[in-house]
Amino acid sequence: MIDSAQLHLASGVGGDEFSEQNIGVKRDESGMLVVTMVAARYGFYPQEIELPQGEPFKMRVVSFDVLHGIYIPQTNLNLMLVPSYISEVTTTVNTLGDYPMLCHDFCGMGHAYMFGNVKIVPAEEYKL
Repeated sequence: MIDSAQLHLASGVGGDEFSEQNIGVKRDESGMLVVTMVAARYGFYPQEIELPQGEPFKMRVVSFDVLHGIYIPQTNLNLMLVPSYISEVTTTVNTLGDYPMLCHDFCGMGHAYMFGNVKIVPAEEYKL
C-alpha cells in the first residue's frame, strides 16, 4: 500500500516514483518502457503520452484521491484505480494514432472532463 496523500512528494511512502518530477515515460533498468501516471480529480498526469508502435510498455497508475478508472478505447488497456494501491498492466499498441484516455468510473462533478491522450508513433521516429 502507498499513502495517496503523499504521492506528489519526493519523500512519500514507497519512495518518489509518483512524485511530480518522476511521472511520465522512462525506461527501466531492463530497457522496458514504463509509464508512471497519477489520476486525480479531474485529470490524468501527465495528460499526454507518446509511445512507439509495437513496443511493449508497462503502465503504473495510482489514484491521488478517489476511485478512478483508466480506459483506452481500441486497446486492451482498462484499469481500476483504487486509492492507496498501484495498478499495473503491460501491453503493446500496434496501430499508429491518437488514443483517448478516459476515466471510466464516476469520480465526481468533473468526471466527464477527465481525459488524456496517448499518441502512438512509428518506432523509428520515437524519441525518449
